[in-house]
Amino acid sequence: MCVDFFILNSVMAPPQFTDFGKSTKDLFTKGYTHGLLKLDVKSKSGPNVEFKSEGEHNLSTQKIKNKLEVKYKIPEYGTTITESLNTANQLGSILELNNQLAKGLKVTIDTKYTPNSGKRECLVKTDFSGDLDWMAGAKAKYDLQANELKATSLAFLHQTSDYALHTYTNDGNEFGGRFLF
Repeated sequence: MCVDFFILNSVMAPPQFTDFGKSTKDLFTKGYTHGLLKLDVKSKSGPNVEFKSEGEHNLSTQKIKNKLEVKYKIPEYGTTITESLNTANQLGSILELNNQLAKGLKVTIDTKYTPNSGKRECLVKTDFSGDLDWMAGAKAKYDLQANELKATSLAFLHQTSDYALHTYTNDGNEFGGRFLF
């Protein structure tokens, strides 16, 4: 039984697509980092620029992963741009548009480029939320090199103050759901 889920009220915004069912996943993943050393550092340079650095050392394999991220917010246009670089020599750019195409609609374009191999990826995600008890989200992963659709996901969430029902499908092959009360 999970009591602490998403409780909507007039102050809290609805959860994003990636957060549907997050409280259930967090029960099994948060705080269990045995064999890893992690360091996360965040800083701000004014109200609209954020810096984030993440580091991880796996003690059993002795592998080290790092990521540096810079986030620029442009509130007057409902836009956020995030640039990143990691130790796998991968450059990332994320463009988020909030309430620009329709009220309650968030469109995210997530691109990755690996200069050494020339590999490119593009992930387009949409989240729609309103003041209803129902929410929906979708995402698609498109491979620019192969010019093909790699993955799709669709999810619905219905919640009240007593329960939450989350259903999803991945690639039309995997179906699942969660019921929390």
